[in-house]
Amino acid sequence: MIKKYSYFIIITLILSSCTNEKSLFVSATNGLNLREHPKVAAQKITTIPQGTEVVTLERTDIPLSIIENNKKLNGQWVKVKIKNTKETGYVFDYYLNVLKPNANLPEYVLEDSEEVVHHLHHELHVKIQEKDTVLIPKESKQCFSIKKIADFDQNGYNDVLLEISNGCGGNCCGNSYRIYTYSEEGFSLLNLEGWDWDGIDIVEDKKHYEFIVETDNEGINTEPPFYKNETFIVSKDSLILKEQFVAKKVTAIKEIRSDMFESENDIASLVYDLNGDHQLDSISCNLWSRWGKMTDCTITFGNDDIEIDFDVMTKRIGVLSSKTNGFHDLVLQFNDTLIWNGDNYIALSKK
Repeated sequence: MIKKYSYFIIITLILSSCTNEKSLFVSATNGLNLREHPKVAAQKITTIPQGTEVVTLERTDIPLSIIENNKKLNGQWVKVKIKNTKETGYVFDYYLNVLKPNANLPEYVLEDSEEVVHHLHHELHVKIQEKDTVLIPKESKQCFSIKKIADFDQNGYNDVLLEISNGCGGNCCGNSYRIYTYSEEGFSLLNLEGWDWDGIDIVEDKKHYEFIVETDNEGINTEPPFYKNETFIVSKDSLILKEQFVAKKVTAIKEIRSDMFESENDIASLVYDLNGDHQLDSISCNLWSRWGKMTDCTITFGNDDIEIDFDVMTKRIGVLSSKTNGFHDLVLQFNDTLIWNGDNYIALSKK
């Protein structure tokens, strides 16, 4: 009689360990296929919608690997029962998670630090099922604001787009951007960078979000002008560059730039025969260091020492080989062309 009870206890323990029932949730965005047998070619019973709760009945230890978005996903077949139904079958366990996908999770909250500058010094808190975590601490003294909260990678969980104020409320610099995405594995940081003066553009469609950010190095620097416009999409825990435009400079015969100034008190000059009279003319400018641009420019023609004001504000002035009314055309920044109208240089109308 004692031996019978022993066998019963051993068998019960074995069955319990094999079954290992556990409630999990489907995380696959487009649902998870439930099949009659642990094979990809097996008959499909149904597609279980994202967020549906299932109970694991058996772990088969039969491995399964698939490729999705150029990423290999590894897991195994498990037998499950859809909760509150009689339907059972086999699914790929990679898409089963402890947390239920929820459009309201995580919750992102900004809290002011004790020393708020322009109302931009914040602490970023993340709340997941009553657990509060500090994602960006106040000690970092970063200036940022929440631009948008949404499920950018469409995995069932909220992500957050932050606008980083590089000038902390001032107008010295363009803004950059940062995305925190969330999955069962935790948070991923995606830097959009940028040096954007107009604010990021967000385009949403049924497939994904597009983030359009500019990098325009205006501001407190004398670096050569640079501009690019990029469009990104979020896939899993990475950024994919969809489109990119980089402004190209028109080639100049001769040029002066703001990075040629040794100090704010210097005057930079470009000497060239602008009107073809075999006399050297000069374009002279001061440097506005606050904005890293040349300003208060004048043009002096060498033949009769005529000086005219040249009202521009730019990081670059170049002489082009093309001519209008007998005078060489000029270029500002990348490709903004100025032509001679008989009295002064004016902007070329763009059609």
